Amino acid sequence: MPDGTLPGAAVRAFVEALSAHERAHIGAEVLEGIRAGGYALANPFDAVDAGIRRTLAVSRVDVPAGTQVGEFPHRSLHARAHTFAGGTLILLDTGLRPLLDRMAGTLVASQLTSSRDAQGAARYQAALLQQRQQRAETDDAFAAAVAGYLRREPAAADPQNTFGFFMARSAERFVLGHEYGHLLAGHRHTPPDGDPRNARREYEADELAAMLILRGIDDGAEFRWRALAVAGPFLFLAVEQLVNRVRGAADGTHPPPEERTALLRRVFEQAGARGLLHFAEAWVSSLLLREATIVDRARGSGPQLRPGQGEVGR
Repeated sequence: MPDGTLPGAAVRAFVEALSAHERAHIGAEVLEGIRAGGYALANPFDAVDAGIRRTLAVSRVDVPAGTQVGEFPHRSLHARAHTFAGGTLILLDTGLRPLLDRMAGTLVASQLTSSRDAQGAARYQAALLQQRQQRAETDDAFAAAVAGYLRREPAAADPQNTFGFFMARSAERFVLGHEYGHLLAGHRHTPPDGDPRNARREYEADELAAMLILRGIDDGAEFRWRALAVAGPFLFLAVEQLVNRVRGAADGTHPPPEERTALLRRVFEQAGARGLLHFAEAWVSSLLLREATIVDRARGSGPQLRPGQGEVGR
């Protein structure tokens, strides 16, 4: 909703359905305000939601009635859906956007940073020492972003480059599109833990989210913008994998990120978008190659992160 106001009764029901462990991550002030009768928070995901709705409209697919998207500090990278009498709430975490912006901005900047030789001609990093310094600074920035998210530290406003901004918004579109995928596929009830249908439902939602990405791409846009849109989902899954490694626990509600990544690659290839995987392969893959270093630095920066810290389950 444009003003960020969500149905108070639905938000209260969502919160009360959480475990005590999950509510502890939300914060006493937020809980008190919700129980006192209201919850209003500026919603940064309106534009992403509007883009998905436009894509569905062009595809002649109706959005399920009463679906509302908002922001809430539930501390999970995945959007959380809650069905209520008037429809469905889809809530994305308040820390998701700052984390994706910092990770995407750092990733793109690390690929495009250039220096100049003695004659002033532009060139990419060629000096070994300079490369090492840049790599160390970049790994520190990745680690700080992940550690800050898990410690729930206020995120500083980092300067954002256009490529990073576009990739981060595409990653958000995938997260939100995944929840729309559940709704469109009719996944109304969650099977018991351990039921093999759970993984199949998650893969179906991923496939529908990927289709929303592809259907939302302007065919007349330059190759780089189309490729960045396809790279967004892979960025999200790479970030999820780093967050899981740093906190020492995975979100048990979804298959492992590496399995979802392999599925997405097949989906894009089968849809004829193999050529658009360029940035996902060249940039996002490089992030995962640095995983061990980033994880070690994130665990060693500032107050010690304990295994499981920042974990939120359903």
